[in-house]
Amino acid sequence: MTFDFSKIKPKKRGDLPVDPVELFQNLKVYDSGINDLWLAQGDALRKWHENRTKPDVGIVLNTGAGKTLVGLLMAQSLVNETREKVLYACSSIQLVEQTREKASGYGLDVTTYFRSDFSNDLFTRGEAPCITTYQALFNGKSRFLNERLAAVIFDDAHAAEHLLRDHFSLRIARTEFSDVYAAVHALFKGYHDKTGKAGSYAELEDPRCHHLFLIPPFELHSQLGEMTRILREARLQQEKSTMFAWEHVRDHVDTCCIMISGDDITITPPFVPVRSLPYFNTGIRRVYLSATLSAPDAFARTFGCIPEEVIAPTTTAGECERLIVIPSRANLERDDIEMAKELIDRRK
Repeated sequence: MTFDFSKIKPKKRGDLPVDPVELFQNLKVYDSGINDLWLAQGDALRKWHENRTKPDVGIVLNTGAGKTLVGLLMAQSLVNETREKVLYACSSIQLVEQTREKASGYGLDVTTYFRSDFSNDLFTRGEAPCITTYQALFNGKSRFLNERLAAVIFDDAHAAEHLLRDHFSLRIARTEFSDVYAAVHALFKGYHDKTGKAGSYAELEDPRCHHLFLIPPFELHSQLGEMTRILREARLQQEKSTMFAWEHVRDHVDTCCIMISGDDITITPPFVPVRSLPYFNTGIRRVYLSATLSAPDAFARTFGCIPEEVIAPTTTAGECERLIVIPSRANLERDDIEMAKELIDRRK
């Protein structure tokens, strides 16, 4: 028996739905709780589809309004359009796994990446988005820094500021780098002696001291050569606790803030230079999913830009679903604690 393989052809790009609403309608949904798109979800998807070519778009939907489904449909829509690599960033591994489970219920194929491992090769083949963590995306040795990406979806964008700051902050723990800590502490002793802070600065010799000293930029510049030597000889690039942040700051110590406490030395830029990362290059589209976008100045500090388009459809989903119980404010504290446990057990 002979086979004519010439009749077997791969799907053309045009065969894959790009409109996210049409994409949803073509899915085989397994989640029994999903019957159709909610009104706000449909509004958000249609409005985004009209603005999909803009480099920065914000999507605001209440918690409980189906933001994850919206984000995953956008991610797969971008994959179908470009047939290139699209990332979906979450704030923790737990949320990566939770989002993967939801995608499975929606009938969407995805790749996950955490702990240096891809779950499958769909992402590398340009067939499905990759769900990963902010940590995997922004650490100084991220494998994605050299990937050719078409788009990045930032989930929970309102909570990203401290995550990005952490990855650009080099923390040299006193317990791990005692010699480095002692050398840097001694380097700036003369300055604090001259400025009348010799006593309080000397208290840093006790690890339990809670004082925090910010080294002025002019003093750092005057000691930059010696500071650079101390850091270079510490071989920070070889230790797991410092290698990732060191990759970001090693050539920019002179423009960083230096803070010394009883526990550690922190070297961090005054503004997180996210625009130095390829994810924010021209040609890569970015979508910011959030329950509430922060003030424009705070958003700009986090992502180095302000979205050209912010889509915030009106919805009551997720409202009036929160109960805050403060047993310590009630007379019958024990009864209230038991009541709270019962509520948590029976409800979300």
